[in-house]
Amino acid sequence: MMHTFFTKICGIPEYEPKGDWAEKDVTEFGWFWGRVEFTETRGVQHWHFLVKLPHVLDTGLLGRMIHNGRVVRQEMKCGNIKPEKREEAWQMIEVGLLASRYAALFAHSISVASFYDEEVDIDYHDDDKVISGIIISPSPPL
Repeated sequence: MMHTFFTKICGIPEYEPKGDWAEKDVTEFGWFWGRVEFTETRGVQHWHFLVKLPHVLDTGLLGRMIHNGRVVRQEMKCGNIKPEKREEAWQMIEVGLLASRYAALFAHSISVASFYDEEVDIDYHDDDKVISGIIISPSPPL
């Protein structure tokens, strides 16, 4: 079922390790990989899948960009950036902020597609727009 969904519906090929990944634009291509496991503790088979969507930045790359932006921003606040490197530092901070927003918007698009029957603002939740039959519990207080 998953093979059919990814290849026939989404147009994402199964992962085939070949060639040098550095030779091509990794954001252009998508792939998926999966395996089936059976454990005595669960009693039934279960599946694990990894999916890299085409034209979507890798979450590892996004995480690194966000982290680098935060580190450089902190160093900038502490005055640890040399004057000749400040422009480059500001660019890293900006890229980190953009990557953070990209990740939030991507997660929001999945949320809207999965839980709401119409568009909902990224910072807003409306129980009346939740797809019928889905129960969304409020987060517990911290």
